[in-house]
Amino acid sequence: MISSHFNSVFFEINESERVIKVPGPVTQKIPGMLRIARRALRLDKCNVTPVGNSFNNIIIIKNKNVYHYDFQRDSLTKTLTLLNCRNVLHQSVCTFKSDEIFFGEYGSNPKRLVVPIHKSTDFGRTFISSLRNRLSIYTDAFGIHMKKNCEH
Repeated sequence: MISSHFNSVFFEINESERVIKVPGPVTQKIPGMLRIARRALRLDKCNVTPVGNSFNNIIIIKNKNVYHYDFQRDSLTKTLTLLNCRNVLHQSVCTFKSDEIFFGEYGSNPKRLVVPIHKSTDFGRTFISSLRNRLSIYTDAFGIHMKKNCEH
């Protein structure tokens, strides 16, 4: 089970729970103490994705930052800074072949410009970014697919 509360992510696996403290700006510390302020400022919003067959790696996306958490080393490392949004859409992080991760930054984009697509092939420890004009990335029994958006 995965849950979060302000700057803490709670991850339970095999009846053991791990609390991961995600760094954040000092200016959010006081509003983060009050539920109504956290909700109004969307401070609890984050994406958490377990990666790999044994879930020893976790990707956490919060406040424009992407973090890799290694369960075995109990270490949290910032691996990427997002350009267009604070978080990605719900359920939009695609994992493939247990160690590959894909996600796009579909934030506010009224001009429908190309968006950054990020890819990792090492459980989220590093990312390669490219600009693409895509609508969705998904995987099925036949492999990974990118569904094209409107052409410009």
